[in-house]
Amino acid sequence: MAIENRQSEFNELRGRAIILLEGSDRIEPLDPIRNLPPQFRLWHYPAFSAHKSWTVFKSRSRKPQSVAREVTWDFLTDSARLADPLVGLKQGFHTNPTVVVRDGKLPDDEFSILIEQGRRLNIPLIGIEQDVGLDGVISGIELFGFDRVRLEWWDEGPKEWLALTDWVKKFSDFLSDQIERSNPNQ
Repeated sequence: MAIENRQSEFNELRGRAIILLEGSDRIEPLDPIRNLPPQFRLWHYPAFSAHKSWTVFKSRSRKPQSVAREVTWDFLTDSARLADPLVGLKQGFHTNPTVVVRDGKLPDDEFSILIEQGRRLNIPLIGIEQDVGLDGVISGIELFGFDRVRLEWWDEGPKEWLALTDWVKKFSDFLSDQIERSNPNQ
């Protein structure tokens, strides 16, 4: 008889989901982003609802093309499958995350304006006040390339980062809207 260890199964599930959320360039379908290098990634992981990440890909050609990829992990469905024995029996107690991938083309004019606003941000990294909390939301931004940067914050983030956290929220809303427009029937 197999011994249940739901906590380790959930940890494995979460680890697999994070790999997908952070590695959207390796998830099928690859055609919409083929030959487009990732520029940056934003994420929003609430404690008790769907986790989302958005990765922006941009060509380096004379006529640049920008595509956003949204990866959504259905945290609630997967948690219920492992936490509720009846749901687990019906769906199986597996650790494969339930993930939806959607892509959308980004209009150059709006995209460029938002990028320029982000480029002008100036935030301190050292000597900021750190909050402590439970649950809430983890959000962040990661820039790819030779000068790789990753910033992550809990809830609303440090007050010194307000301009950045507001911009990330505005940009993720823009990406969600563009992806929604590109996928009206989903």
